[in-house]
Amino acid sequence: MLIVQTDSSILSVDWFGDFILSHSKDMIFLPMSIVIFFDEMLIDKRREFLTRLSELYSEKSEFYHEQLLNNLLKYRHKPIKLEFKQDGNVMSDVEVYLDAISSQEVKLLLKESNSWIIAYFASQLVHFVTELDSRRIF
Repeated sequence: MLIVQTDSSILSVDWFGDFILSHSKDMIFLPMSIVIFFDEMLIDKRREFLTRLSELYSEKSEFYHEQLLNNLLKYRHKPIKLEFKQDGNVMSDVEVYLDAISSQEVKLLLKESNSWIIAYFASQLVHFVTELDSRRIF
């Protein structure tokens, strides 16, 4: 398992949110962390995620990007656990609107885009979700 420890600031990075949304059916939520399981159909997304993660961490540390990326790619078929350091930015209010479109269809809409919350709902409602983006679930 590849374990990545970070703070909640990464939640606002676009490529991170895209990765979370693409794997919403392949993850479990734990207290202050998530585990993302391997999905062969999303291997390109995983490689892109690991590349961007390597770039981000090599900017903030003394690691060489290529060396760090090669080490991360060794784990590309393993689950990825993202652990979040506790800080004041983790908990906040989120406005969620529920709209019954018909007797068979419901739309969840967030007032503001939040890939993290959408991924959580999608993972919990995996058998019912027909469409989603960073702000809506049908």
